[in-house]
Amino acid sequence: MNLICMHLIVLRGLPGSGKSTFAEELTVLLQENRIDSIIISNDSLRKQDSNYVYDITNNNKIYQESYKNLIESLANKAPVVIIDNCNLSINLIENYKKLSNKFSYKYYQLAFKKPEYKSLQEEFQKCQKGISFGSYINLWKKYYNDYDDTKIFNSKEILKKIIL
Repeated sequence: MNLICMHLIVLRGLPGSGKSTFAEELTVLLQENRIDSIIISNDSLRKQDSNYVYDITNNNKIYQESYKNLIESLANKAPVVIIDNCNLSINLIENYKKLSNKFSYKYYQLAFKKPEYKSLQEEFQKCQKGISFGSYINLWKKYYNDYDDTKIFNSKEILKKIIL
């Protein structure tokens, strides 16, 4: 299917919040509608021999590789690019917006709910990324979930927006 415009979908949320599951569900729906997509994910770069390995000392290298993959995907005009990372930084979000304009992509930002402090331990249990609870709390503190352009959709709603 030919799309009228290309789409950049930025997923935001803590580890274990459902971003990767959402990205996979959306990719399946896009494939069913013959729409190509690519998922840019730091997690995929952390896999070694099919095992997830979180090593904080590799973060900068992983962030740079992920950014390089994003630029290549946008420059190659991938119809739908899904960024499946925590994306907690306001500067990073602003950069994604600038890139979407530069490469003529329609921009979507989907934020996953920030858990309440009292349920952090329970939410952390959903996270199977090998990070410490202290690191999870630090990410929670950084997760500012009040951007004007943040929208929460389900995968079928976003598919309708992409097709129309």
